[in-house]
Amino acid sequence: MIPLLKESLHPMLLSIIVAVADNLNSKNPGIYAAAVTVLDAMIENLDNLCLLQAFAGRVRFLSGRAVLDVVERLSVLVASVYPQKPQAVERHVPPVLWGFLSSMTGNSVLPGLSGNVRTVVRQLSRSLQEQMGSRLQDLAAGQPQQVLRTLQELLDAASP
Repeated sequence: MIPLLKESLHPMLLSIIVAVADNLNSKNPGIYAAAVTVLDAMIENLDNLCLLQAFAGRVRFLSGRAVLDVVERLSVLVASVYPQKPQAVERHVPPVLWGFLSSMTGNSVLPGLSGNVRTVVRQLSRSLQEQMGSRLQDLAAGQPQQVLRTLQELLDAASP
């Protein structure tokens, strides 16, 4: 349906993302797989700038496996949107990253989330670093020391 409806879905985008995110937390493998397929179809067929804004705005309300899946796709959206709209990425995505970095405990688990989010947060950090270069460090300079330290650890760990 998404490839057929494309841009006409934009007025309902937030509602669709909420419904899909609920299904990302399903214990039923078929429902989960369908939700992942919908996320990927959205990225493939819809305006990635709109998706980036919607995902970034919605991620703090997500829980469980949905956080991991949405942040993973947010990393992909950073790479596709930044070349055309760097200001939009800089406005919407670093605050998501700062939120994760300030909430991560020593074992990389966020309070209230099951599982380790270090991998997707590292992926998001690396995607931002690849696109923004030193600009990411400039934006991070205004963050608490814990955020700066965790960001640097993630970027160092992400280096080949």
